[in-house]
Amino acid sequence: MVNGITFSEQLITSTNFAHFMYTFLNHANGITKGCEVSHANGTVYVQKGYFMEFGRMVQVVGTEEIESPDVLSGQLYCTVVFEIDLTQVNTVEEFKQGYFKTLTGTETYPELIKQDLDNGGTKYQMSWCQYVKKTDGISEFRDIREILNLESVWDSVAGQNTEYKKEFDQYFAKQKAEVERMIAELESQGYLLLSTARRTQTATLTAEGWQGEGPYTQTADVPDVKENDTPVAKEQIPKGATKENEKAIRKAAACISYFETGNGMVTFTCIGKKPATDFQVVIKGV
Repeated sequence: MVNGITFSEQLITSTNFAHFMYTFLNHANGITKGCEVSHANGTVYVQKGYFMEFGRMVQVVGTEEIESPDVLSGQLYCTVVFEIDLTQVNTVEEFKQGYFKTLTGTETYPELIKQDLDNGGTKYQMSWCQYVKKTDGISEFRDIREILNLESVWDSVAGQNTEYKKEFDQYFAKQKAEVERMIAELESQGYLLLSTARRTQTATLTAEGWQGEGPYTQTADVPDVKENDTPVAKEQIPKGATKENEKAIRKAAACISYFETGNGMVTFTCIGKKPATDFQVVIKGV
């Protein structure tokens, strides 16, 4: 079954949209607007604003008040978090899957729950502030909110792309070297590769370039040809040639009896008549 999420007459769910946002933001969380934190008289306050947590957007409509735990003796290490709990069920009237809460530890700040909500997890906690609660109130208060900066998100993505490109270039260079080694080995064994058979070069033969009194020969430079190559050659009819031009070229090419390859050159021989027209020859398989 296929679910067409962003298509007409199809339903997009909160899970779908959260996955998109989490991916789009490169797995970043943080405040997008407002949401300042402070404390007074044993209470932590979060002002109105917006934030993103694991692809979910949350709005703080008014001032949230989070009471600090009572301490009768000693001290507690406290972390205020916003907890997403997908095991809860929302209603039209009430949002139950997210709320502020205070985690406590007696010796150090508590570990946060960070399950993968995009892969079957149900609970995730994002930290907002930390403090030490003693019998006389809050001390050592620290604002540890993450501010969602899109520029830093894009810089991170760009950095990853640069690293991926570097890895790909290294992989490609290694594969290229291996292919070139295999080609060289096959050529040393006398095999004619298909790619070689498809390569072409063009040689120009001029009416004044023929040597001798019969047979007539003309040597053309063909850079990639080797002495042991066995290419095929055929006259080339230029685009836009008239019928008279085509007839003259074919008549001239018919004068060639055979050709021989050398290193970087091809020698054409005419046993009978020599061509009276300039023309080009396409040499395939060099």
